[in-house]
Amino acid sequence: FSLLSKRRKKEIYFFIILIILNGISESLSISTIIPFLTLIISKDEALDLEIITRYIPFEISSSSQLLFFLTSLFIIFILFSTFFRIFNSWYILRLSAKIDIELSNILFKKNIYQSYKDYISKSSSKIISLITEKVAACSSALNSLFTILLSSTVAISIIIALLLFNWKIVAISFIFIYFYYLLVSKKVKKIL
Repeated sequence: FSLLSKRRKKEIYFFIILIILNGISESLSISTIIPFLTLIISKDEALDLEIITRYIPFEISSSSQLLFFLTSLFIIFILFSTFFRIFNSWYILRLSAKIDIELSNILFKKNIYQSYKDYISKSSSKIISLITEKVAACSSALNSLFTILLSSTVAISIIIALLLFNWKIVAISFIFIYFYYLLVSKKVKKIL
């Protein structure tokens, strides 16, 4: 991180802000699913939901108005969330490529600006290998790290949103997934 320029550091900080915004947009899109599904399943009960009446700033008198409002809100949040996800994927690739170029330039300059005696003593194939292969591997690792950070933040924000709605279902789901994972891992371990 210390080798990177101030501009790259600012881009990494901007990426962290984008990750947080993506997590918020994903949790909002998940949050709109529950009232939307409630309205589709039972139109009469939807008008009595506290979630709907608390957060809608205007008066809705019929279920068709509510259906239109929630459908519009649901589509907007899904589109916004999808846009953020696509933009973040593009930004990860762009940032990784810029860091790759910057590290390559740093290594190349360090090798070019060394003394002639030091330059001759080193193998040029090792220098070229270092610049091309190792920096590409570092860039690939950064790309994976950024993707893991994005996915983890989105997963955590979705879990938090689900916990706010119904923590019992989330807890039961986690217990089920944990025991299923244990069962599968024991079966696979026996086979391997």
